[in-house]
Amino acid sequence: MHSPEKTDSPKPPFAESACADSACAESGGAQTACTKPGSPKRRSLLVGASALLFARMASAAGAVDGFHFKDVMGHDHTLRMYRGKWVVVNFWATWCPPCVAEMPDFEAEWQARRTRDLVVLGVAMDWDQPYEVTQFAAKTGVHYPIILGTDDDAQQLGGFSALPVTYIFDPKGRLVQTHSGKLDRALLMKLTGGIA
Repeated sequence: MHSPEKTDSPKPPFAESACADSACAESGGAQTACTKPGSPKRRSLLVGASALLFARMASAAGAVDGFHFKDVMGHDHTLRMYRGKWVVVNFWATWCPPCVAEMPDFEAEWQARRTRDLVVLGVAMDWDQPYEVTQFAAKTGVHYPIILGTDDDAQQLGGFSALPVTYIFDPKGRLVQTHSGKLDRALLMKLTGGIA
C-alpha cells in the first residue's frame, strides 16, 4: 500500500487523547469495543456497554440511502457502484485492540471473495496524520481500501458510540446488519452469505 506524504490535516474525531488511554469493554476476557476517554462517546460505552456491544441489529431495508467515501489512494467508493456484491463497511482505529484483532479476518474473507461477491471498506477513525494510517494498514497486512474517516463519514451511516462498528449491505444495497464490537471471520461469512 502506498504511503502518502506526511501532511497537516484537519483533526479527525476523538483525536484528543493518547492511545493507551482507550476504554475497552470486555467479554470473556477479550476486548470487544473501545472508545477514547474524555469524550461523550466513552460515557455511552460505559453506560450501555452490554446493549451496545453485543446486540446485532437488523435494520429496515432502505434505512441508509448510501454513502460516498474517498480512500487513501484517491478512489471513490459508493454503495451504488457495488450493487450485486455484499458490502462491508468497518469503522476502526489504530488504538483499538478489537479493531486490530478483526482486521486479519476481514482481509482473509476479502481476499477469498473480492473478485466474486464481497467488498470490504475500512474507515479509519481518530487519526492524526494520513501516513500513520497507511503505514499501520500495511504493517497489519491490510490491502482492502482504507478511508481516512471523519464525523461526516460516520454520519452517512447513522453514527456510532464505540469502535469497531461494521455495517453490512446485501447485494441489493440494503443495510441488513449493524454489528458493534469485534467481528470474526465465521460470523462475517454467515452474515454475508458465505459458507460458514
